[in-house]
Amino acid sequence: MPSDPKSCGSRSVFDPSSTGASGGSTRCGNRGTPSARKPETHLNMVREHLARLRLALREARTVRVSLLIAGAMNLLAWILFFWFVLPRLSTAPFFSLHYTVYFGVDRIGAPWRLVSLPAIGLVVLLVNAVLIARLYVHERLAATLVTIATVFFEAMLLWTGLLNILLNV
Repeated sequence: MPSDPKSCGSRSVFDPSSTGASGGSTRCGNRGTPSARKPETHLNMVREHLARLRLALREARTVRVSLLIAGAMNLLAWILFFWFVLPRLSTAPFFSLHYTVYFGVDRIGAPWRLVSLPAIGLVVLLVNAVLIARLYVHERLAATLVTIATVFFEAMLLWTGLLNILLNV
């Protein structure tokens, strides 16, 4: 068999277990390509990784509480959106989206554009939660700072959504 890395799956020519030039066999043995591995091993690796993340986040009281507060603010933004927009869909085809002191209402649009604030908040919350979970294992201070920034971001989106609702009442 040739001793190039492609023929041996994930092993290379410099692998000490393949003797190559010393006269031994260069066969890869029963080890195949990564796609030929059993799916249980990949699933077990993912389970072990998630268990480590859960254990790390169980210790992180500040991170947990902050993420719960950010999630509650995002949920409140969704509730306010549905409470306000759904009853008015039949009567108002357009909503005010932006207001300035100098010009008044300067941007109007479809009702679905109001959902962009809670949707952006949800995406940011989910991405930051994954980032925080991975970051907390190695850099706890950075994870805490990202968590606090997420809470402030969700608070700003909630405040903007509330002002949008008051603008359209």
